[in-house]
Amino acid sequence: MPMLTGALAPQPANRTEIIMSFGWTYDLAAGTYPLFNVPAGYVVDELVTVVTQAFDATSPSATTGDGSDVDGYQDNIDIALNVAASATVPALKRSRNSGNPYANGKLYTEDDTVDVVWDPGTSGTTGIIKGWARLVPLIELGLSQTATVLLKT
Repeated sequence: MPMLTGALAPQPANRTEIIMSFGWTYDLAAGTYPLFNVPAGYVVDELVTVVTQAFDATSPSATTGDGSDVDGYQDNIDIALNVAASATVPALKRSRNSGNPYANGKLYTEDDTVDVVWDPGTSGTTGIIKGWARLVPLIELGLSQTATVLLKT
């Protein structure tokens, strides 16, 4: 099968992708916290959260995003803090299902962080959320950092 002009030969990605894990509990004070660093030239392909213990507080809220968009990956409704994963409740809340601005991932051309904006609400004592994100370095795959020109015309 002929390749597109200017296209790259397939390369294994399992050597270059990075999985970043994170988590937090109810007792985290309200604020904005970096979940992990993203180096320039990386794509955050997807961010996934799972509530492993439902948050019992009144109106806790969380969003995942970055300095450009605090809920670029997930908004509070996407994360569903008051519902723990179970056999009948979907365990994974995937950013690509969110419909938010970074649902298809985001290319970082400058170093940045992926953050959570967290408000524990009131009168709660329990709750645990865990998650991970997959980062893919474009530069190691032979693509330019800005990835603006992939095909010749």
